[in-house]
Amino acid sequence: MKWIALAVQTLILLMLLGLATLPFLNAQSILVKVVPLDPWDPYRGEYVRLSYPFSRLPDWNPQNGETVYVRLQPDSKGIYQAAEFLNQPPEGGVYLKGRVQWGQILYGIESFYVQKGMARRYENAAAQGSLYAVLQVNSSGTPRLQRLRVD
Repeated sequence: MKWIALAVQTLILLMLLGLATLPFLNAQSILVKVVPLDPWDPYRGEYVRLSYPFSRLPDWNPQNGETVYVRLQPDSKGIYQAAEFLNQPPEGGVYLKGRVQWGQILYGIESFYVQKGMARRYENAAAQGSLYAVLQVNSSGTPRLQRLRVD
């Protein structure tokens, strides 16, 4: 009886992991530049708060809570940048789906937990313009932050 309970619990954990991973099985990995933000919160521990050049509101100024799509294109170095902001998903290419909140566009990739003592390193790299995020983006524009990279 113990083995059945253990097997059921293990199966549930594997299903939860599979459901979180499934949308990103055929996702494309891209590299984007990170801009500096204060990474320290004494109540949450060490994590890095991130912002991106494409987190700024477009010229048409969407309303709070509105969904925004940003089509991304790589530059000559392979770093993806905003090509255009849209109010509906583009027909093709790499794009991110975000929501307007507090005067910026949030994509769900604005924080990254790091090992103790690493937050300052990433903050300094962002201030120097040498911090990049490696994102996985699925076909519906949902990004997942894989890791941070300092160049």
